[in-house]
Amino acid sequence: MEQVAKTVVRDFHTKIVGVTYGNSDGSSRQEYIKKLKPGDELVFRPVPTSEYPDAVGVFTLKGEQLGHLNADLAAELKNKYPTNYMQATVANVTGGNDMNYGCNVHIVVYGEVSEQAENQPIDQQSANQAVKPKRKTWLWVLGWIFIFPLPLTLILLKKQNMNKVLKYVIIAAAWILYIAIVIGSATSNNNKPNPVDQTEKQATIAATEAVTEKSTEEPTEKSTEKPTEKQTENSTEGVSSEYSNALKQAESYLKNSAFSKDGLYDQLLFEKYSKDAATYAVENVSTNWNENALKSAESYISHSAFSQEGLYDQLLFEKYTEEQARYGADNVNADWNEMAVKQAEQYLKLSSFSKDKLYEQLIFEKYTPEQAQYAVDKVY
Repeated sequence: MEQVAKTVVRDFHTKIVGVTYGNSDGSSRQEYIKKLKPGDELVFRPVPTSEYPDAVGVFTLKGEQLGHLNADLAAELKNKYPTNYMQATVANVTGGNDMNYGCNVHIVVYGEVSEQAENQPIDQQSANQAVKPKRKTWLWVLGWIFIFPLPLTLILLKKQNMNKVLKYVIIAAAWILYIAIVIGSATSNNNKPNPVDQTEKQATIAATEAVTEKSTEEPTEKSTEKPTEKQTENSTEGVSSEYSNALKQAESYLKNSAFSKDGLYDQLLFEKYSKDAATYAVENVSTNWNENALKSAESYISHSAFSQEGLYDQLLFEKYTEEQARYGADNVNADWNEMAVKQAEQYLKLSSFSKDKLYEQLIFEKYTPEQAQYAVDKVY
């Protein structure tokens, strides 16, 4: 059967909102969040209200509500990815020490893509149809038995005034014709290629041609450089299909989302590639890790408010190196004063804060004293 590869359509982080509210059953979201650990799986469920008909709640696997997705993000996910599989996990828990707890969520949106036809969803119905002709053939056979030769035989045998020779000739001819039709149909169905097998055969031929074409390409200028020990080994022994597939998967991820080198390695392990194959892929994929850090930073601030240092910490959490994380945080196009204002407004939507308490919360989120004061003055 044709295998299905998951491709990452989108990969980003966001914060859960409404974390300071209590749940309708009296339980505390703060108590639930306090117990979370990075990597814990989360689920999204519609929780519409009259004020927010498209509201999406964030829950643990035990059904404990932690809060909601940002309203704009919830609407975007609903409109853009209504049927996509989404994986949501706890990125990290913030707060504590007299501060409200918060939770950053890592969301990966997948799109199922056939290995034989990139960017085409697998048609399970078509695959299942491979076994249907046989079922239809036998239904047709049974129908013919009761509709054509058997009733005709019974009718002719009851006719006493009919010439016996002619009677048996007609009966024999009817059964011979019926048997010939059945045998012909069975032979035709047996010789007809299975569409799934045919697709797999074509994919194998295409893959072989791609490898052959790659091996016969004209060498580039880089090929004149002295090869490393690893390159020499690969060029003499070739690349296994697992290594090649891991590299293609890595390229697919980076085409749709930003990853750190170690984050991409972990993603490949999650997809059940071996450690060696994942290592080969991240070492050979063509990408700029600094630019990936910048793309991740842009994705973070498009959905949530971050201070510059908070964003730097988030990039480190995503396993970018210190240099890459600093590049992303320093080069992202953000107004940190306005980020502080946005963060303050989010806090005030969820709970009541005094000026001093709001200022302290912003300092905890690693805004500078000037940025925190600017935000407090703006929202009060």
